[in-house]
Amino acid sequence: MRVREALIAALILVPSATAAELRPAAMAHGFEFTSIEGDPLSMATFKGKAVLVVNTASRCGFTHQYGDLQAVWER
Repeated sequence: MRVREALIAALILVPSATAAELRPAAMAHGFEFTSIEGDPLSMATFKGKAVLVVNTASRCGFTHQYGDLQAVWER
């Protein structure tokens, strides 16, 4: 019975403690990365806009699967 109670407590407390430490909105605007062209790109540029980030290697064998996503971006 004690193991069950400990497991339930862990399942409740760990996610709430982790969520309390993270503030995704505050963290996202301060994030910068290098664009595929090699230029710095700040997420603050996109403040107030919907953003979809696709992280893939540009020369990966599976990039052909992103053709539809590229077409949406080009519209």
